[in-house]
Amino acid sequence: MNLYNDLGNFYLGEKTTQLFVKVDSEILEQELLEALKEMKVKVKDLNQEFDYLCNTVGGENINKLTRISEPNCIWSSILLHHNSKLGEDLALRLSRVLDCPILTIFEFGHFAWGFKIYKKSKMVNGFCSNPNIINQKTDLSCNFEKLAKDFELKTVINKPTIYSFQAAEITKELVEKINNERISFLSSLKIDFGDLKKWLYLKEKDVNY
Repeated sequence: MNLYNDLGNFYLGEKTTQLFVKVDSEILEQELLEALKEMKVKVKDLNQEFDYLCNTVGGENINKLTRISEPNCIWSSILLHHNSKLGEDLALRLSRVLDCPILTIFEFGHFAWGFKIYKKSKMVNGFCSNPNIINQKTDLSCNFEKLAKDFELKTVINKPTIYSFQAAEITKELVEKINNERISFLSSLKIDFGDLKKWLYLKEKDVNY
């Protein structure tokens, strides 16, 4: 299992960021476009036709594309393009205009993951599976009782573990354990959102796809 790149530096893998909001996706898309306009991030219109041969939509590789879930669902989601740095700023702006908390989940390959919750332009809660490995300085020791209250959950939350291992200590078994904890936690939240349908191309600068 090769965890290091050619320069001998630890390789976390691609970062993915996904936002979950308890509003219809049509409302979320409208507010997303307004937030991107404020951030001066241009959005390219796509024809939505998926080219299975080239793995593209509207001529753009899918790794460069953001997706929004289908309408008419209780929860909506935005899956940002690979390695996007827009997640935190978007969550802060959306939490300002939407009368509900924003849940942002981030993953670094299968080696580290976590989430942040935003309300009224502030991060109010969060978790990181291994703050050391991604140099996370913000306190992300989650208050799970507060999380359950914010999202009106009546189910038991499967609490994941905070690890403190170093890169050299990672094993295949540990990666599998972390991944299973992530899946278990997300399942316990019972966030029922629609399939990711619409593709968007956000012209973000300085992104390594």
